[in-house]
Amino acid sequence: MQMDDSNPDGPALELDTEAPIELDDGRAASQDEEIKNRVKDVGEFFAQLKKGIKTIGLYRHNTQQYETYLQHAYNSLTETLEKYEAIQLTVEQSTFKFLKNVIYQAEAAEQNFAFRFYRDGVRLLVFRKGLTSEELLSFVLICLSSSRTSDSSQEDVISMLWKSDFEHIEYVVIESFSLGSESNDQTKVEVDQIVNYLYKRITTESGDSHQFARLSLEDLEIELDDVQQVSGIAIGKSPVLAKEREAIYAELAADERDGMISRLTDVLLDLFEEDLDQELAKTIGDAFMQIFDNQLLKEDFKGVDALFRKVRGLETRHLPAESLAWARQSAHRMLAKLAEPESIEKIADMLDSSSDKELYQLIHQYLAHLDPSTASPILHALERLNRPEARRLLCKVLAILGKEVPKMFAEKLQSPKANYVRDMLFILDTINPPDKIKYIASLVSHPNLAIRIEILKSIASSGDLTVGSYITKALKDKDAQVRATAAALLPNFDLGIAKRALMSIVQADTFAEKPDREQMAMYTALANVNDPEVMAYIRDQLHATSLLGKKKLVDHKKNIINGLANSGSIDVFRLLKAELESGVKDQELQAVMQRACKRLKERLLGG
Repeated sequence: MQMDDSNPDGPALELDTEAPIELDDGRAASQDEEIKNRVKDVGEFFAQLKKGIKTIGLYRHNTQQYETYLQHAYNSLTETLEKYEAIQLTVEQSTFKFLKNVIYQAEAAEQNFAFRFYRDGVRLLVFRKGLTSEELLSFVLICLSSSRTSDSSQEDVISMLWKSDFEHIEYVVIESFSLGSESNDQTKVEVDQIVNYLYKRITTESGDSHQFARLSLEDLEIELDDVQQVSGIAIGKSPVLAKEREAIYAELAADERDGMISRLTDVLLDLFEEDLDQELAKTIGDAFMQIFDNQLLKEDFKGVDALFRKVRGLETRHLPAESLAWARQSAHRMLAKLAEPESIEKIADMLDSSSDKELYQLIHQYLAHLDPSTASPILHALERLNRPEARRLLCKVLAILGKEVPKMFAEKLQSPKANYVRDMLFILDTINPPDKIKYIASLVSHPNLAIRIEILKSIASSGDLTVGSYITKALKDKDAQVRATAAALLPNFDLGIAKRALMSIVQADTFAEKPDREQMAMYTALANVNDPEVMAYIRDQLHATSLLGKKKLVDHKKNIINGLANSGSIDVFRLLKAELESGVKDQELQAVMQRACKRLKERLLGG
């Protein structure tokens, strides 16, 4: 789950109107006791977790015992989740909080994993019932992962969480937030200005104070002259009292029950049966737009749809020519209103806060018939959405509206936000422009590791032989995982290019310094080239001798053999079988080679 608060214009400011529930003394005491018990249970889990993490830190080499070190913490967590189903933690700069109580705290430094999560954008962690010991261990290893250095290939916490694909651990991310680019003192002044103004605006003795619960940025422009930008701010102070809230609900229920808006609409529609003078027609049209705006403000798109259908239905009546023209103009104004950036943002908010399939179908129906010029504000709204189905709906709409301008989406592929990049890929796949491979292949150099690996696999599966050059380029990537992935994919294209590229890598003086897995991946790819010259080279490497670096040479040969075992090549099987039959002096290498032959045989026979 990700929450993006990077919208430069910012949504309307909202006052949290959730009033405290009034309880009698007995119920309040019972509730307080339950909260204390919950906090105590979660605190016990974190106490055990810190002990387990400390033990792992002391015995980092003993990886097989990690789960044992965390057993007490896991047992405590399991018992807590059995009681409460889920634990929701708020992530702050140096603390984890549960029900507003600090249950983990340390200095804001690299050793404080709350700080690392907070720095990388995580604001909420949720542990759910059913969490396994393996998931807890993976989570702890992310907490203990090496801190970021100047090496740009180091993964951040978000990438590691995403790759772990947890089933019972959820997280919420704010990808970016800013309040100006000034100094801390200037930022504090701006925040104070905003808070003071909002406090004045929403504190009133009048009975209609709830009208000020929603404020737009336009409300602030005059009062906050020195504030440069406000984005995504929520005010949660001085909530509406229970009695006031009940009065609001009663008023809204009465409007809904009596159908005041619906009746007003029907009265206005009936006026079109007569010849309308210009002034009256304009007044009715303005009234329709006010009702339309009101429905949008209430986030009632079904009401918007009902109003639009009624106005469009006027065309089926036998109306005077002048009245019919005014009716069509009103319907056109409504569609034009939906195309405005502010309306698109409001519709995006509706999608992001609802899972109603009927609502989704209605919104899709309207957006898909808007003018292609609305693609830009829809693209902007998409960037901040969190709900996957909402993002997918806007992507489908964009694929329709932007069919003739795929370059607009290709330009967004270098966004640092992984989900946004995947959205652009979905749109390009749907449009399928002639230059699609060229657009997509540009992501081979994307800063996000997961994106680079995904793109390599995607373009390799396209069947387009021209992508071989992009995969060859990826052999020089800064990350070993990308290089290994590229090596595995390269033999699926030009074998001659694959042979030359891979041989130059394994013959380089620096190859011995590469990680073992990368070395194995290169030899797997070489074996899949199935070239006599390559087989001769591999045989020579297996026969190589050295008096000074014997241990290093043995390790190198192990990497060769294990890499060959992953190839699935019958020629490799014959080579290893022949080596065993001719005799392998080193017992350790002999055992490795026997296991490799067994794996190859099973792979070849499908066992």
